[in-house]
Amino acid sequence: MTGAGRGAAGGRTWEGGIRLGAYSLRWRLRPLAAAVVLLAVLTAALPFVIALGPGGLDAAATVAALVGQGSPTERLLVLELRLPRVLTAVAGGLALGVAGCLMQTLARNRLATPAILGVNEGATLAVMFSVFVTGTDALGPWWTAPLGALAAMALLLVLTGDIGSRGYRVLVIGLALSAVLRSTAELGLSWGELQHASAVYIWSMGSLNARGDAVTGPGMVLLGVVLVTAWLLARRLALLQFDEDSATSLGLDVRWCQLIALLLAVVLAGLAVGIAGPVGGPMGFIALASPIIARGLAGRPGVPLAVSGLIGALLVLGADTVGRVVVAPAELPAGAITSIVGGPFLIWVLLSNSREG
Repeated sequence: MTGAGRGAAGGRTWEGGIRLGAYSLRWRLRPLAAAVVLLAVLTAALPFVIALGPGGLDAAATVAALVGQGSPTERLLVLELRLPRVLTAVAGGLALGVAGCLMQTLARNRLATPAILGVNEGATLAVMFSVFVTGTDALGPWWTAPLGALAAMALLLVLTGDIGSRGYRVLVIGLALSAVLRSTAELGLSWGELQHASAVYIWSMGSLNARGDAVTGPGMVLLGVVLVTAWLLARRLALLQFDEDSATSLGLDVRWCQLIALLLAVVLAGLAVGIAGPVGGPMGFIALASPIIARGLAGRPGVPLAVSGLIGALLVLGADTVGRVVVAPAELPAGAITSIVGGPFLIWVLLSNSREG
């Protein structure tokens, strides 16, 4: 096991690691500390977030209900109604945060998100289509969202030819594809039966109301598998921050790594839509902001997947909480909150880029 290393100037880089035979695990103190603090904040916030709203619960009663104590009414309110919703927000935010980090690493551009490639709209359209065809509610066929995201990405690859070497072409066609898919979804809403169209419309606004284990449980299992895969590839993904020749000289198969990173980002974006709905906003605020904030906390170099995911979870959870309490007893969808915040944040990022340029 190694402790803090020394940089070129003799200062500490605060890196550590463990080697077991041919395998090794390395870490940097700053992103590790940031992830631990964010995880602690998220864990500590959960009882307070669950307690907010009608019902007269406080944090102590919420914790008691979470461990199976308290009155039947309190357990019903906490375990059956609010906990699944909170877990859904956390899972959706984790997926969007990591997806955004992967996309920005892949593109070497902090404006890159799955939303600009039509992935989110493809996932949303797939869920809507499955609802209208099967006649189920909007929360049932969650698994169609990742399939729709992959289909949208496949269509983009066909239209662009090579996503790795034609950045501006991919961006322009991706934006056009997003507009087409969004218009198709809106057209579907106007044609659908009123009962299904109303449910889908509320869901498409990014509402987390009425989330249950039927969606959250299976979706989080698949999410866990994808997140672990991304974490195992994190060291190789970090080499994508260099130019292609440098990364190749360090032993990285650049094209293969780009493809894996793209697939992981697309599946995560689709999972976020399937589990939590379009909570990231039409501009992809969660996927855009999470990696930017994460790099400010974790520093460079590296790919702060864990920190990005935790920030995404906190952002979606915060948006849903604000939406639940600001106009109570009515609600604002979490997607509406992220859209409102996303506009000024995008302007700030654009202005920051122009000043840096």
